Amino acid sequence: MAERFFAFISRHPRGFDAVVAVFFTVFNFVDDAVWEYNAAEIAMLAPIVFVMGAALYWRRRLPVHVFVVNAVGLIVMTLVDVDSAVPASMLCATYSLAAYSVVRRHSLIALAGFVVAGFSSVLLTSPSYFDEALVVILALSLAWFVGDSLGTRRKFQQSVLERAERAEALRDSLAQQAVAEERTTIARDLHDVVAHSMSLMVVQAGAARRVAHQDLDASLAAMEAIETVGRNSLDEMRRILGVLRGDAALATAPQPDIAAIEPLADEFRAAGLPVEIRYDGDRRPLSPSLELTVFRIVQESLTNTLKHAGPARVMVQISFGETELHIVVDDNGRGNPNTNAQQPGSQKGHVGIRERVTSFDGTFVAKQRLSGGYLVDVTLPLVDGVAVPEKTRANNRSSQ
Repeated sequence: MAERFFAFISRHPRGFDAVVAVFFTVFNFVDDAVWEYNAAEIAMLAPIVFVMGAALYWRRRLPVHVFVVNAVGLIVMTLVDVDSAVPASMLCATYSLAAYSVVRRHSLIALAGFVVAGFSSVLLTSPSYFDEALVVILALSLAWFVGDSLGTRRKFQQSVLERAERAEALRDSLAQQAVAEERTTIARDLHDVVAHSMSLMVVQAGAARRVAHQDLDASLAAMEAIETVGRNSLDEMRRILGVLRGDAALATAPQPDIAAIEPLADEFRAAGLPVEIRYDGDRRPLSPSLELTVFRIVQESLTNTLKHAGPARVMVQISFGETELHIVVDDNGRGNPNTNAQQPGSQKGHVGIRERVTSFDGTFVAKQRLSGGYLVDVTLPLVDGVAVPEKTRANNRSSQ
């Protein structure tokens, strides 16, 4: 029964406050001391008692105002007749003052002001009632302390609940952000795989068709290259899709790294694009995320060259420095990826490269040379010889 009562209060606070206001208004008039006055005094005091009780309806929203109304009413009653009974609504108003005041200091100031004004009114009317006034002040102080303790407890519970809600909202936001970032990564990888494999397969299929009636061996070699590229691309797409399906075995399969660049170049060579790979500096293993980024940069750059540059030669240079990793993909073709900017999906590869490089706080330059050809120039900073994503470095700096 009590649980239902408190549940009703929490769902209908204004309705409960209306009941409280009616109860204390009636209770104020039930007191026999009110009716011991003469008719003139009753006519003057009754409106005051009524307003003091009715004001309790706003005790939650305006606790200080309600207390001031009751305090002024009590002081007026004391000045009219020091022997006046203290309305019960005064206790409720004092309790509400402490329990629902937003700023605790305001409730203390209001109570202290009433104590001073109350004692002053008693001293002005009849100092012999000082003891009775002291008892009233002690009773009101007790009501204030009860309200203050319950209000503090309620505010603490509310703050805990708000913190929990904020933490839950932040957790949901971070989860959504992580999902969005993962989707972007998957979309980037899918674009790289599909664009690379489709470009090679289209070139090889065209070559096989052209030489089918003249050179059967060359045609078969082109078809074999198509099969190899298709099989490798399917394996990589299974790994990428394994992340979406939650397949741990596929999701954690080895990802392409710098060592896979040479087999990648062989695929392009088989498609008719001469590719030269050079390594400078102290070649060493790097973080898996960096090695995958380097592989994707080279893969996308070679794919763009195959699609847009026409007959060309490509030089890929990877330089290992102490503080940075430098990647250059330079061709001498005649095409320009910007000429196809209106085709569906064009320039998405450069956007993907830029996003990958930005995640490592690196620099990315892609431009057409005035003398012909196209240049992709990427620099990735290294920390202690290893590239660290920008977000990870920021977290490390904040924890220091």
